[in-house]
Amino acid sequence: MELCPGITAGDRFLQIGDFRISQSMPGALSISHRSGLVSKVFFSDGKLQTNLGGDASRPHNAWWKEARELHHADAGSLKFGDRFIEIGDFRLGADEHEAQGYDSVILTHRHFDVIQFWNHNGGLVPGASVGARHHPRGTDIWDRPVGPPRGVSFGDRFVQIGNYRFGDFDGHHFTVAHKDGIITEMFTGYDGLQHNGPITKWTTFGRPMRECKVMPPRHRVP
Repeated sequence: MELCPGITAGDRFLQIGDFRISQSMPGALSISHRSGLVSKVFFSDGKLQTNLGGDASRPHNAWWKEARELHHADAGSLKFGDRFIEIGDFRLGADEHEAQGYDSVILTHRHFDVIQFWNHNGGLVPGASVGARHHPRGTDIWDRPVGPPRGVSFGDRFVQIGNYRFGDFDGHHFTVAHKDGIITEMFTGYDGLQHNGPITKWTTFGRPMRECKVMPPRHRVP
């Protein structure tokens, strides 16, 4: 099986192109660029920080970690299951219910059930604003067992979870995109900024999914 192009991983991080999603410290998940700039930090208590710079960003820059091969049994590495990826104490999970009219991807923490909803209409909903502790949609994602990835796919510099792609468009724009063409959130690596949707450019939909495995780069380890 071929290697997933532009996808590597290691201890509590997933690298997608020139961006990393990482548990940067206990209770914090960050999105950072190869340049060292940190665009957003999600905290287990539901707080969010965006557009970090200077000293505030240093603890959340994940680029000192070494990439390596993933094994499902590795403690602290990535884990998978039905439409979710687990990164340390956090899960990114798809949550669709056509009859109830929602199609979202959710960031959850094992002790604070929902930190953020990304919605198909381009809206962002912080979990703290909807009383998300023990929220049933977050609890549902943590009730799913760890196992082979199902509803999780990879391709050239993107990971698809349900109907959403987390992808590096061009080394500078990292987007959370819905299959219908709407970007719900974007992060720019050249300035470390975060941008709310809806946005209609820089989607990674259109790139084919591949049968591949996640491996570290052989010659390009940060």
